[in-house]
Amino acid sequence: MGDGKLQSFMSYFRYLLALIFATSVLTQLLIFLPIWNSLKERSVKVRILTFLSGCLICFLFAGLIAYAMWDAYSVKHLIKLCLFMTGVQVIYWMLNIGMIYLIEIKNAQTKVLTKEKSTE
Repeated sequence: MGDGKLQSFMSYFRYLLALIFATSVLTQLLIFLPIWNSLKERSVKVRILTFLSGCLICFLFAGLIAYAMWDAYSVKHLIKLCLFMTGVQVIYWMLNIGMIYLIEIKNAQTKVLTKEKSTE
């Protein structure tokens, strides 16, 4: 399964898709949503600092993952792999933050509409 062919890649997702999905849901529920809820009422400076801290954490985890994948070919390859893994994680979290933000806006609009209908 680890020979680098497309069939191996497809098998990886076929066999581990449920585990990947469960991990992403648990990450959302146990890590991201509590942080999101605590940051909703904070200042922009605190939000930016939290985002940059998240980027640093992504960089550290990406470094660990890249080191585990590294074949000791060259240090330049390790750095490129680490930066790629960091980019993947940061893009994932940016999309995640954007989606949660859109959901929050939609929930706020729904609450306003239901409040207006109940007062009529």
